[in-house]
Amino acid sequence: MKKIINSIAAITIVISILITLSYTVGAVPLDKQITLGQAQEVALENNSVKLIDNQILNAQKRLDYAKRKAEITDESWNTDTQRAEVKKVKELIPAQKNDALAVIQLQKNEKISSLKLDITKAYFEYLFTVEKMQSEINAISRLNNKLKILKVRVAAGGELKSVVEETEVALKKAEQQKDLVERDLNSLTIDLNSLLGRPLSSKINLVKQDVPFYEVDKLNTNKILNDRVVKRSSILKALNDWNEAKIEYKIINFSSTQIIPDGLEEAEDKLLIAEYDYNKLLLDEENNVLTEYNELLNLRDDIDIKKMELNLNQKQMNAAKVQYNNGYIYIVTYNDSIQKYEDSVIAYKQAKLDYYLASEKFQK
Repeated sequence: MKKIINSIAAITIVISILITLSYTVGAVPLDKQITLGQAQEVALENNSVKLIDNQILNAQKRLDYAKRKAEITDESWNTDTQRAEVKKVKELIPAQKNDALAVIQLQKNEKISSLKLDITKAYFEYLFTVEKMQSEINAISRLNNKLKILKVRVAAGGELKSVVEETEVALKKAEQQKDLVERDLNSLTIDLNSLLGRPLSSKINLVKQDVPFYEVDKLNTNKILNDRVVKRSSILKALNDWNEAKIEYKIINFSSTQIIPDGLEEAEDKLLIAEYDYNKLLLDEENNVLTEYNELLNLRDDIDIKKMELNLNQKQMNAAKVQYNNGYIYIVTYNDSIQKYEDSVIAYKQAKLDYYLASEKFQK
């Protein structure tokens, strides 16, 4: 009978998991322009968060069952082994199931934070790449238009043939660069559609938004560390393992009439290892906080550097425009100055995005 009951329980769990995996997700309408917030909301509905929700339900069922079994288990026993088994049912197993539930709940929070960062990164990098693509298209158009004029002038003997050849080379390079950017855009389209639960080749239509920005130079790293100790599922699991090892050691030590109970030495070693692992994770996390904070400050400095480069390239582009209009430089040189400026605009935005993503990850 016990085997039949266990089999039924196992089948029930399997069915619930299959139902979880087969649910239908609601994708974003293909013709709808979406904001970052909408993209994040949809991503959370179309990914493994739903699976974790069902894992939480299963973990809660296992905890409830462990509690019921602990309540109805007879405390009578005839041997040391039976006494230990009774105590495990009443103390250790409920603690293990409760700990497992708590860890999964934190894993859900971590998954949500991770998905939001993934969608934010994909969203803005797609916008940046679209901007880069338009820049390349504009460059090709400028070079093409000028090339037509130059060829007419060469035919009339008013322009050097070498200038035409130089422009043709620049045009070829611009077309190759456009192809590279287009491949990047296709790859980003696949990534973003995957996060949004849509056909991978669907057209993307995003609302243009500025990268969020706020200063984090006055963050309290001690507070960040304390928050992480509470919120990190890996740290909680290590703490739970340590606490469970304490319970197991206590059960073995006080459930036997032997001077040295069977399994006591193994339980002692397990307890020591669990304590070491937990404390090591705390030290590792403290090191992570300090390292990430320094990296965050470096990323903030990078924004200022990219802004300075942007301003410099803008001045050089404006100067090149005057020189070009007055006939002092050719289209290739002028086009290069425009490309350099437009690339620096995107680099500045990318620096802001890198900083924002790092700051969000640091504080979550």
